[in-house]
Amino acid sequence: MNIDDLIIKYGLTIGRRFTRKEKNFFCNEIGKDFQALGYAVRGAIGKKKRTKGMNLMIGNVGKAKTIFVAHYDTLNHDFGNPIRYFPLDGNASFSSSFLPMNTPVILSMVLGLILLLGLGRKINFQDNLAMSVLILGILIALVVVSFMMTFRIGNKVNLNRNTSGVVTAYLIAQQLPEKLRDKVAFVLTDGGNGTHVGDYMLRDALPNTIKDRNVIILDCVGKGPRLGIGYFDASKANAEKLEAIVKAKDAEAKLHTSLVDEDHVKYTSLSFYEKGMIVCRGKNLNGSLIVENTATNHDDEIEREKIEALANDLTELAKQIS
Repeated sequence: MNIDDLIIKYGLTIGRRFTRKEKNFFCNEIGKDFQALGYAVRGAIGKKKRTKGMNLMIGNVGKAKTIFVAHYDTLNHDFGNPIRYFPLDGNASFSSSFLPMNTPVILSMVLGLILLLGLGRKINFQDNLAMSVLILGILIALVVVSFMMTFRIGNKVNLNRNTSGVVTAYLIAQQLPEKLRDKVAFVLTDGGNGTHVGDYMLRDALPNTIKDRNVIILDCVGKGPRLGIGYFDASKANAEKLEAIVKAKDAEAKLHTSLVDEDHVKYTSLSFYEKGMIVCRGKNLNGSLIVENTATNHDDEIEREKIEALANDLTELAKQIS
């Protein structure tokens, strides 16, 4: 499949993977496409902290030296101010998203308080049953509606976060030489919306060896003037190799490389992998790399040329480190 077909199929036709039914359908469809490339594919179901999840394991994950990871699930819709997502700084992302994602709950609490202050004295089920039932019903409705808006409505358009990561993983798999297919694997993970259940599952599946694997996370790689590379000391050599590959093909490429620490990777997928490296795209804001318009219907653009170029560069990196 070419990149246009992939974008249409997984960015538009199956662009929302929020409910379990939507996720299962997506995994079934993309699993067939990876199988058509000659890869073994299996689903792995697990549970962590009362959250169920399913990963799609592509290739020989148990023996692969390099594992490309991309979240396939999509976010709930943001009804508040637009979120600024910081792929290389989990604390900044958490702070930026907390208020927008919880706007419906906060508004319902304010409205409920106003209602109680204004009409609370009229609540008397003996002398004023109808009014009491009405006030109670409104309060319950506020709670239910705010809960649904915060946790139960999936975002419709998710081209950059994170259809772009899925498309890039497929393009790498498509052009990977046959001799490397036992050394390079792909995992499409569940829980990229914040639960990280898929990252827990992958780490638990390889408890003794995950620390030695070259894990490369593809996160929001579809749009932005700067290519971001976040790495630990253990993965610094891989990051430097990727930077050299990118610069060799485009000397004017804008890069944002960052040696991250435990504080920065809190609340991120990178925190699960000791030899992990995250690749992303965005723009500079006061020295930080940010991605805008995620979890909104404005996440409707990706730059196909940059995705194809990155897939080529990461394929070359896989050849060097696997």
